[in-house]
Amino acid sequence: SAQDGLPNAWHLVHLGSRAVGGAGLVMTEMTDVSREGRISPGCAGMYKPEHAAVWRRVVEFVKKQAAPAYSDDWQSLRQEDAAEDQEQDEVYEQAKDLVITSGQASASLIQRRLRVGYPRAARMIERMEEEGIVGAPARDGRREVIVRRGPVGEEEV
Repeated sequence: SAQDGLPNAWHLVHLGSRAVGGAGLVMTEMTDVSREGRISPGCAGMYKPEHAAVWRRVVEFVKKQAAPAYSDDWQSLRQEDAAEDQEQDEVYEQAKDLVITSGQASASLIQRRLRVGYPRAARMIERMEEEGIVGAPARDGRREVIVRRGPVGEEEV
């Protein structure tokens, strides 16, 4: 349907009908970056400067069909995520206190005491390692607790 890769009225009608129907995303069939890359001689392309002007006409028509309809649901999801993150931070702080106070760094200890799943407890231990609170696992899998509580409750290295 395209002559020398140039989109024509068929493309405007075909792709424009998708926009009129309320599609959120309109995609073209095959856009080539070289004449040799076409699947068939009728494929539209984008390998000449003239192609951009013709595609612009199609894009502008699609854009004019309707203003985007945004949903406010994402805001409530972000608020839920923020509340969940805050809750996770509180549990992480409890885990950090537990490790520093007990002098033991194990996922199973955190799992049992704070009633969290093993994957989450293991992620907390890894985060503590990144923050320099505990060391890397030794050959036997145990980790040294590097940070200790000071006399006034402050952390010491």
